[in-house]
Amino acid sequence: MKKVFSLFLAMALCLSCFSITAFAADVIDSGTCGEELTWELTDDGTLTISGTGTMTDYTNSQKAPWYSYCSDITSAVVEEGVTSIGNRAFRDCSSLTGISLPDSVTSIGDRAFRDCSSLTGISLPDSVTNIDNQAFSGCSSLTSISLPDSVTSIGDQAFSGCSSLTYISLPDSLTSIPYGMFEQCSSLTYVSIPKDVTDFGDYAFCECSSLAYIRFPKGLTNIGDMVFAYCSSLAYISLPDSVTSIGEAAFGGCTKLTGVTIPDNVTSIGEGAFAGCSRLNEIRVSEDHPYFSNDEKGVLFDKEKSVLLQVPGGFRGEYAIPDSVTSIDAYACYDCSGLTGISLPDGVTSIGRCTFSGCSSLTGINIPEGVTVIDGYAFFGCSSLTDITFTGDAPYIDADAFVRVTATAFYPGGNETWTSDVMQDYGGTITWKSYCEEHAWGEWIVTTNPTCTKKGEETRTCAVCKATETREIDAQEHQWDDGVITTEPTQDAEGEKTYTCEVCGETKTESVPPVESGEPDEPDEPDDPEKPVDPENPSVPVTPVKPLWRSWLEKILERLPRWWK
Repeated sequence: MKKVFSLFLAMALCLSCFSITAFAADVIDSGTCGEELTWELTDDGTLTISGTGTMTDYTNSQKAPWYSYCSDITSAVVEEGVTSIGNRAFRDCSSLTGISLPDSVTSIGDRAFRDCSSLTGISLPDSVTNIDNQAFSGCSSLTSISLPDSVTSIGDQAFSGCSSLTYISLPDSLTSIPYGMFEQCSSLTYVSIPKDVTDFGDYAFCECSSLAYIRFPKGLTNIGDMVFAYCSSLAYISLPDSVTSIGEAAFGGCTKLTGVTIPDNVTSIGEGAFAGCSRLNEIRVSEDHPYFSNDEKGVLFDKEKSVLLQVPGGFRGEYAIPDSVTSIDAYACYDCSGLTGISLPDGVTSIGRCTFSGCSSLTGINIPEGVTVIDGYAFFGCSSLTDITFTGDAPYIDADAFVRVTATAFYPGGNETWTSDVMQDYGGTITWKSYCEEHAWGEWIVTTNPTCTKKGEETRTCAVCKATETREIDAQEHQWDDGVITTEPTQDAEGEKTYTCEVCGETKTESVPPVESGEPDEPDEPDDPEKPVDPENPSVPVTPVKPLWRSWLEKILERLPRWWK
């Protein structure tokens, strides 16, 4: 029995050795990645880093030694003792789905996992204190990441482009949200922000199109440029009283935002802070605000109403800018698609960049004579704009001021500043025409002679602006000649006489009465002074009635032979 047991034991040991030999992954490459670190890549796609100390920081020119295998690496194991993940260590490892980090790691280097597009999740150990710039940028499959409270510093754009990330809780140790931290995280719906955060860096949540709500910490003082730009699901914001600065386009393109209140401590608002918010109906400011004001339309101004800062994107109809305004901020009316008309006061001296860009319902505008500058893309995409009227000297117009605009521009005739060099298309299709406030008309000149049946036309030209004016000339009357008999009359039929117009040659005809017979007419009886008249109408003589006996005698005499008579 012992012999049988020994035999089975020997066979088992042989099979075990065979299995280990048969299924052990083969090493396809290896090397060093730090003074005391080594790496090994096996044919199953596993990269193992071991040793003690820091990993080498790599650059675009000096890439990680396993970079040529990036598309083959599916998992990475960093063993205990390694204290840092070097710059660009795993950049572009597009097949990497998971990584194991030891408690010894304290920092994640610049772009360490950038564009690891298959990485779905990662858990950082409590030892990590620093996450450098773009460490996980472009990890488009990353749905979750656990950040320990030990993290005190996160670099710019650390999670930008993580388009599958839906939720993240930031460690309480953070006091600021860095530049572009969650930029283009299009699936992000909620972020837990620590209470001690005072600063939102530029582009921090830009293009987080699924972010519907944000809880602002009570101590927040600064909202940087484009922080929430194009957060198209953000429908409501409540800014804390601690806020003092709102950056350029901070909430630009938040198309569901309907209203906003500016806290009294805000001292600066950047250009286009609320531009492109197509449903924004009003920007509210308290009457006692020391720096800003608004009007009954919800339009935002500086305190003195000398600078127009923002027309709400949901505005509809025509708007007359107050006469006190001398400057219009860039993006002030950006994408106000319901704005049909705008009246600029005489004191305005400049029209800023993209001021009326996207105002697709704007049909015409008068540029006051004081305007000296029209900046780039000022009227970009104003597809309904047909009339632009300049009233003063030619201003500086940026080469792209009227991109995607087809319109007629009118300028004051006789003004020598309007030269052919000024009258360009400026990115659009502009037809230039001059005009005068008081024309100096020349003499009327007949351009179309009237006829006897059709009206003519005459034109006069302004000596200053060359504008023309036309009017009709009444048709003339026919001037007929004496006429000629074209058909002789007879005793039995009328004749015809033809007349010809001596001006246009048109003809007309009149009938000629038949000729009389050859028998002589009986002479008219002389007026009988004693002939009776009608007493009611003395001018009409009364024909006397013949006696009956006389009528009979006349009939008898008519029947007697002629010799008897």
